[in-house]
Amino acid sequence: MGLKAAALENREGRFVKPSLESCRAALASAELPENLRVFTPDPKGAHSYPIATYSWLLLRKKYKNPETATALREFVQWSLRDGQSYAPEVGYTQLPTAVADKAQAAVNTIQAED
Repeated sequence: MGLKAAALENREGRFVKPSLESCRAALASAELPENLRVFTPDPKGAHSYPIATYSWLLLRKKYKNPETATALREFVQWSLRDGQSYAPEVGYTQLPTAVADKAQAAVNTIQAED
């Protein structure tokens, strides 16, 4: 770590340094559609860092192996709930609650093929 980072001018004309808080503010300003695909170029908000985005996870809705479906669903559920507490110590911003809730609802639909 220890890299220096520049404060960047955001949409509101404020110069903001990258931090967990400024990145979370940027992510919280995004409207998450039903398909969960969101992009955050120059997000709204006086405290938003202008180049923050989400990490993506692409999953199938159905898996051939029931054990795979269950294990994957349980792991991602943990990541969206309890795992969020580990995000800052590994350099990530915790997801806004609304985003985690929508992602959780999508993950809950993962199942095994019939």
